[in-house]
Amino acid sequence: VNFNILDDVQHFCWHFIDKNHPQYDPKLVKTYGDIIRDFYEYLDKIVSIIIKAVNKDTSIIVISDHGFGSKFKESTLIGRLKRLISIMFGITKYNHITGDHKLYGIFIASGPEIKSNCNIEAEIIDLAPTILHMFGLKDKNMDGKVLNIFRTFIL
Repeated sequence: VNFNILDDVQHFCWHFIDKNHPQYDPKLVKTYGDIIRDFYEYLDKIVSIIIKAVNKDTSIIVISDHGFGSKFKESTLIGRLKRLISIMFGITKYNHITGDHKLYGIFIASGPEIKSNCNIEAEIIDLAPTILHMFGLKDKNMDGKVLNIFRTFIL
């Protein structure tokens, strides 16, 4: 299941939670200030429904391919170049986007074959090999590695 809506909500509503954002407006925050949190809570409820509906022997993985933060705190060269190009060429398509992707996302796994309470370092390229491993599949030509999260680890 893919919940892409949270990505869109954070892109368009980040300024409601970031007091340092140039578009922050305390009057609008009274109405919309909880929108990102509310979407997280709504999706948490949906994930809870899914977990309750599946067999207890089913493994569940919750992942995000990136984190989120203010678009305007970005100090990378690419971020500055994107803004400069927008200004130079009068591109307004993305001016309403107030939040942007950040490097770190989440990886949460639970199930009968998943170790409990383990912290891991993972990269996005490790997710596909790990998920394939859950199904007893592997691809020797795939970048990334199978994460060491399984009680029994057979390659």
